[in-house]
Amino acid sequence: MATGDELPIRRANPRARAEAAAVGDEDMVLGVVVGREARAYPVAALWALKEHTVNDELDGEPLVVSMCSLAGVARAYSRKLDSRVLDVGNADTVDRGSLVLYDRNTVTRWDLIDGDATEGPLLGRRLRRLPALFTTWGTWKSLHPDTTVHLGPGSPPAMGLNAERRRRILLAGRGLPTDRDWVVGFREGDYSAALLVRSFVDVRIANVRVRQRPVVVFVTADRTTLVTWQRRVGERELTFAADGDRMIDRETGSAWDPFAGRAVSGPMKGRILVPAVSSEGFWHAWKAHHVDTVLIDPLVD
Repeated sequence: MATGDELPIRRANPRARAEAAAVGDEDMVLGVVVGREARAYPVAALWALKEHTVNDELDGEPLVVSMCSLAGVARAYSRKLDSRVLDVGNADTVDRGSLVLYDRNTVTRWDLIDGDATEGPLLGRRLRRLPALFTTWGTWKSLHPDTTVHLGPGSPPAMGLNAERRRRILLAGRGLPTDRDWVVGFREGDYSAALLVRSFVDVRIANVRVRQRPVVVFVTADRTTLVTWQRRVGERELTFAADGDRMIDRETGSAWDPFAGRAVSGPMKGRILVPAVSSEGFWHAWKAHHVDTVLIDPLVD
């Protein structure tokens, strides 16, 4: 690998307000919120090899956003590690079916899926993952009207990802898992589990257990966006069903906003769910990184 000074690092381009951005409502974006700032990173702006990884700052937090179209993985990580701020890029190679990141400061290589250092002086360290939502631009704007947009050079529409292509990916496949199956993955220490999205996408909700932790996975009515929450509120374990773009718990009949994890009506109004950290992407990449992963069956759990 090249020395640190020779490694290219890409900085975020000037940002536009939502009303000025040339992004279609059906285009897919990775949305990130840090503190009081929200920003969308269109998939088209991250699609080309030299554009996969962007160094940025939101509300004073240095972050890196990266996407691997091969693995179907998009991530946002903090670039702060102890007292230093890393400059992060991606190598012109893949490892176990996914993009390889590096930092120019120490020339350490980092795993995109989990944020683990896999080679170099920082081996064994992990980047801190930032909450992000893989969704359509129309949905992101409605959730964050004051959002800004990363203005990358972009790619031809045929090379990007829109809502229709996203729906085809989520609905594809049958029988045993295939490389191109879309999964939601969970990792807790040495334990990992994955859920085939096609196994529940028609009903749009899966109540599962990750080890012994109750979790719900919700798919929006337009079949483009997934969110995950823990199902326990205090001492009560809830079971959810989808109702449009709301979740209804069967125990109390309360309605929940799946994006905020907040009950908006019913006996549980005002209560808040705890996020369940998860990963989206193609089965081949998740399995390659988590060889002992367990497949969760929502029909059983």
